[in-house]
Amino acid sequence: MSSASPDSPDVPPRPGRPKSAARREAILAAAQACFTQDSYDRVSLDTVAEQAGVSKVTIYSHFPNKEALFVAALSAGCEEVFGRLQLEADAAGPIDEVLFRLGCDFLTMIFAPEAERLHAVILNEAPHRPELPKMFYETVVRRSTCLLADYLEAQAEAGFVRIGDPYTAAVHFLSMIQGDFRYRVDLGFPTASRDEIEPYVRTCIDTLLAAWRGRA
Repeated sequence: MSSASPDSPDVPPRPGRPKSAARREAILAAAQACFTQDSYDRVSLDTVAEQAGVSKVTIYSHFPNKEALFVAALSAGCEEVFGRLQLEADAAGPIDEVLFRLGCDFLTMIFAPEAERLHAVILNEAPHRPELPKMFYETVVRRSTCLLADYLEAQAEAGFVRIGDPYTAAVHFLSMIQGDFRYRVDLGFPTASRDEIEPYVRTCIDTLLAAWRGRA
C-alpha cells in the first residue's frame, strides 16, 4: 500500500474526480477487501481506515457506522450498473439495447468472485445480524429494482411498451435474466462467461418485450 494518504493535503485528487469521491472509493475498496478476507466481527473501522489510507474520522464522514459501510461495500457494483441506466435513459437509446447492456452488466457484476464472496458474508451473518440482510434488501435490491422500474415506467409513458405495474415488470426482468446461472454459481460451478450470458439475456428481453408490447 502506498504511504501517500488521500487525506494528505499535498496529494491531489485523481483528475476528474472530487477529492471526497476519491476517498469514498478508496474506503469502499478497502472495505470490500477487508470483509472478504476476514469475518464481519473481526473487521474494524480502524482496519478499513488503515487499508484505505484515511482516518477513521473520514470514514465516519461518509458512513454513519460499520453496518452502513458493509452494505455500501456490497452495493457499490449495483450503484455503478444502475447508475448507467439513467445515462442510457437520457440518451434515449432503444429499449432492447438498454435492457441488454443492463442485463449483461448486472449478471457480470453479481457473479464476479468479489461479489460472490461478499454475498457469502451476508448470508453467514444473517442468523446473527438480521438487520444486515434487511438493510441490504432495502438499500441495494429494492433501490436497484426501483431504478429499473422508473426507466420502464418512462418507456411505457412514451408508448414503447405497455406495462401496468413497472415495479413488478422490473422484478420479472431481474429474476428472469438470472436463470439457472444463479443455481450454478451457488452450487460451486464455474461462473458463466459473457459468451453464455449475452445470448440468454437476448432471449429474455425478446420474451418480455413481446409480452409488454402485446398487452392490451
